Amino acid sequence: MDEVMEAPSVRHNTAHWEDHFNVTSGETINVGPRMAAKFLGANFLNRTHRTPHSETLARDMIAGKWKYNGQPMHLDWYGHLLDGQHRCYAIVETGFVVKAPVYVGCDPALKGTIDTGIARSFADSLKMDGEVHYNFLAASTRLYNNYLIHKHFDPRRRNKASIAELYTVLGKNPRLRKSVNEIVGGYRKLAQYGSKSLFSALFYIFSQKDAEMTTNFFSAFDSGADLSSSSPIHVLRERIMNERLKVKAGSLGVPWVSAVTVKAWNAVREDRRYRSIGGLRHDAAKQEFPEIL
Repeated sequence: MDEVMEAPSVRHNTAHWEDHFNVTSGETINVGPRMAAKFLGANFLNRTHRTPHSETLARDMIAGKWKYNGQPMHLDWYGHLLDGQHRCYAIVETGFVVKAPVYVGCDPALKGTIDTGIARSFADSLKMDGEVHYNFLAASTRLYNNYLIHKHFDPRRRNKASIAELYTVLGKNPRLRKSVNEIVGGYRKLAQYGSKSLFSALFYIFSQKDAEMTTNFFSAFDSGADLSSSSPIHVLRERIMNERLKVKAGSLGVPWVSAVTVKAWNAVREDRRYRSIGGLRHDAAKQEFPEIL
């Protein structure tokens, strides 16, 4: 059985743990599955393992998107792993070898200083890249990625995409930026009907079906001008506003707004009309997300 419990005679003896784990403290090494498993064998007092996060890291490793950034792994003077468990789980799962500085014999109090900062988001990265509407672009990319995988826009059920994965999605769909620019810069009233990030993702998907119809659809959705009472877009506007009267502001949710917007779009595509707003119904909890025509 691996020695990981307190040993008073070696408590502050870094050399003991260097010998035990066969590392030199502070040295950057290649951590493979065997070493990662040994570190995880000492993972007794760490924070709760978040499986989705280690799965995200594993996908990055498999896809060749893992980047070495110098982030170390730490083990304290009792031999307990303080930092690096999610990387270790991903290494064991994939069988990959990952480079990392490893420090052993650290003061256990170090755990109070690890991972306590604000995590860098995809929006933060886009801002650093010089993107203009970085918050909207980040959210739209996540929603679009969610649609690609699950064929719906429910953010509560999204996969835990990594920043590297989101960069790949954006790289393959550069015109998503144009859709964000169109919605954020050109349609000022849409925010009262739902998230501009959602409408940006929908604009991009709709435009792949019919670019001109997409522009006309969102222009009419935004302005409401010259719409007959049976127009699907008029019914969409009325339906959303009526629902807002029934619930707290802002709580309609992405799943419902996306579904009724897609239904209105499909009706326009098929040149169908509605007799009343009751014709545009969707129970996000019970009904499947409609196919986008």
